[in-house]
Amino acid sequence: MIRSTTPETYPMRRPNTAPSYERQHATLADQGTALGNDTTTFNTDAAFDSHGNLVALPYMGAFAGYTHKWADAWRSTASYGFVNIDPQASQGPDAYRRTHYASVNLVWQLRKRLSVGVEVLYGRKETQSNAKGDVVRTQVGTVYSIF
Repeated sequence: MIRSTTPETYPMRRPNTAPSYERQHATLADQGTALGNDTTTFNTDAAFDSHGNLVALPYMGAFAGYTHKWADAWRSTASYGFVNIDPQASQGPDAYRRTHYASVNLVWQLRKRLSVGVEVLYGRKETQSNAKGDVVRTQVGTVYSIF
Protein backbone atom coordinates (compact mmCIF):
# COMPACT_ATOMS: atom_id res chain seq x y z
CA MET A 1 0.00 0.00 0.00
CA ILE A 2 1.34 3.44 -0.92
CA ARG A 3 0.82 6.11 1.68
CA SER A 4 0.51 9.59 0.24
CA THR A 5 2.52 12.34 1.92
CA THR A 6 -0.31 14.75 1.18
CA PRO A 7 -4.03 14.02 1.40
CA GLU A 8 -4.79 14.94 -2.22
CA THR A 9 -3.15 15.27 -5.59
CA TYR A 10 -3.79 18.30 -7.74
CA PRO A 11 -3.59 17.49 -11.44
CA MET A 12 -3.82 20.66 -13.50
CA ARG A 13 -3.95 19.47 -17.10
CA ARG A 14 -5.06 22.05 -19.56
CA PRO A 15 -4.27 21.54 -23.22
CA ASN A 16 -4.76 24.66 -25.30
CA THR A 17 -4.88 24.93 -29.04
CA ALA A 18 -5.43 28.13 -30.91
CA PRO A 19 -8.02 27.98 -33.72
CA SER A 20 -5.47 28.59 -36.49
CA TYR A 21 -2.64 26.24 -37.56
CA GLU A 22 -0.45 29.31 -37.99
CA ARG A 23 -0.23 29.77 -34.22
CA GLN A 24 -0.78 26.82 -31.89
CA HIS A 25 0.22 26.24 -28.30
CA ALA A 26 -0.22 23.56 -25.67
CA THR A 27 0.39 23.52 -21.94
CA LEU A 28 0.29 20.89 -19.22
CA ALA A 29 0.93 21.17 -15.49
CA ASP A 30 0.73 18.50 -12.78
CA GLN A 31 1.27 18.81 -9.06
CA GLY A 32 0.67 16.26 -6.35
CA THR A 33 2.05 12.90 -5.30
CA ALA A 34 2.72 9.68 -7.22
CA LEU A 35 2.44 11.43 -10.59
CA GLY A 36 6.03 10.90 -11.72
CA ASN A 37 5.37 8.16 -14.24
CA ASP A 38 2.62 10.23 -15.89
CA THR A 39 5.18 12.57 -17.46
CA THR A 40 8.61 10.97 -16.90
CA THR A 41 10.26 7.60 -17.36
CA PHE A 42 12.30 7.77 -14.16
CA ASN A 43 10.19 5.47 -11.89
CA THR A 44 9.42 8.42 -9.64
CA ASP A 45 5.98 7.57 -8.26
CA ALA A 46 6.97 6.14 -4.85
CA ALA A 47 9.94 5.17 -2.68
CA PHE A 48 10.65 3.81 0.79
CA ASP A 49 11.06 6.39 3.56
CA SER A 50 13.50 6.08 6.50
CA HIS A 51 10.96 3.92 8.40
CA GLY A 52 10.56 1.41 5.56
CA ASN A 53 7.14 2.68 4.49
CA LEU A 54 6.39 3.04 0.80
CA VAL A 55 5.37 6.69 0.29
CA ALA A 56 4.19 8.63 -2.74
CA LEU A 57 6.74 11.21 -3.89
CA PRO A 58 5.76 14.89 -4.10
CA TYR A 59 5.92 15.96 -7.74
CA MET A 60 5.44 19.09 -9.82
CA GLY A 61 5.94 19.39 -13.56
CA ALA A 62 4.83 21.51 -16.49
CA PHE A 63 5.52 22.04 -20.15
CA ALA A 64 4.50 24.48 -22.85
CA GLY A 65 4.88 24.40 -26.60
CA TYR A 66 4.20 26.85 -29.40
CA THR A 67 4.05 26.25 -33.17
CA HIS A 68 4.30 29.10 -35.68
CA LYS A 69 3.72 28.76 -39.43
CA TRP A 70 6.10 31.15 -41.20
CA ALA A 71 4.88 30.40 -44.73
CA ASP A 72 2.95 27.64 -46.50
CA ALA A 73 5.97 25.32 -46.47
CA TRP A 74 7.80 26.48 -43.31
CA ARG A 75 6.97 26.11 -39.60
CA SER A 76 8.74 26.10 -36.23
CA THR A 77 7.93 24.73 -32.81
CA ALA A 78 9.49 25.80 -29.51
CA SER A 79 8.91 23.94 -26.25
CA TYR A 80 10.03 24.01 -22.61
CA GLY A 81 9.32 21.71 -19.70
CA PHE A 82 10.45 21.02 -16.17
CA VAL A 83 9.95 18.44 -13.44
CA ASN A 84 10.62 18.83 -9.70
CA ILE A 85 10.54 15.72 -7.51
CA ASP A 86 11.17 15.41 -3.77
CA PRO A 87 13.08 12.09 -3.60
CA GLN A 88 13.63 9.88 -0.56
CA ALA A 89 17.11 9.10 0.81
CA SER A 90 16.47 5.40 0.04
CA GLN A 91 16.64 6.19 -3.67
CA GLY A 92 20.32 7.03 -3.41
CA PRO A 93 22.36 10.03 -4.54
CA ASP A 94 21.54 9.59 -8.26
CA ALA A 95 17.75 9.95 -7.83
CA TYR A 96 16.21 12.66 -9.98
CA ARG A 97 15.39 15.91 -8.20
CA ARG A 98 14.91 18.39 -11.04
CA THR A 99 15.03 18.42 -14.84
CA HIS A 100 14.63 21.10 -17.51
CA TYR A 101 14.16 20.50 -21.23
CA ALA A 102 13.84 22.91 -24.15
CA SER A 103 13.71 22.53 -27.92
CA VAL A 104 13.26 24.60 -31.05
CA ASN A 105 12.99 23.42 -34.63
CA LEU A 106 12.50 24.50 -38.21
CA VAL A 107 10.55 22.22 -40.59
CA TRP A 108 10.27 22.49 -44.35
CA GLN A 109 7.22 20.77 -45.89
CA LEU A 110 8.64 19.65 -49.27
CA ARG A 111 5.52 17.82 -50.44
CA LYS A 112 2.11 17.04 -48.97
CA ARG A 113 3.49 13.94 -47.21
CA LEU A 114 7.22 14.72 -47.02
CA SER A 115 8.98 17.11 -44.65
CA VAL A 116 12.53 17.67 -43.41
CA GLY A 117 13.66 19.56 -40.36
CA VAL A 118 16.42 20.48 -37.98
CA GLU A 119 16.05 20.73 -34.20
CA VAL A 120 18.18 21.96 -31.30
CA LEU A 121 17.49 20.44 -27.87
CA TYR A 122 18.75 21.37 -24.40
CA GLY A 123 18.45 19.33 -21.23
CA ARG A 124 19.56 19.83 -17.63
CA LYS A 125 19.37 17.34 -14.75
CA GLU A 126 19.93 17.71 -11.01
CA THR A 127 20.13 14.70 -8.71
CA GLN A 128 19.43 14.24 -5.01
CA SER A 129 23.16 14.74 -4.28
CA ASN A 130 22.95 18.14 -6.05
CA ALA A 131 25.09 16.87 -8.94
CA LYS A 132 24.15 18.76 -12.10
CA GLY A 133 24.70 18.20 -15.77
CA ASP A 134 23.44 19.61 -19.03
CA VAL A 135 23.66 18.78 -22.72
CA VAL A 136 22.87 20.42 -26.06
CA ARG A 137 22.24 18.32 -29.14
CA THR A 138 21.15 18.90 -32.72
CA GLN A 139 19.25 16.49 -34.89
CA VAL A 140 18.09 16.44 -38.50
CA GLY A 141 15.10 14.39 -39.55
CA THR A 142 12.87 13.44 -42.45
CA VAL A 143 9.22 12.42 -42.15
CA TYR A 144 7.21 10.68 -44.84
CA SER A 145 3.54 10.08 -44.06
CA ILE A 146 1.85 7.33 -46.00
CA PHE A 147 -1.64 8.60 -45.07
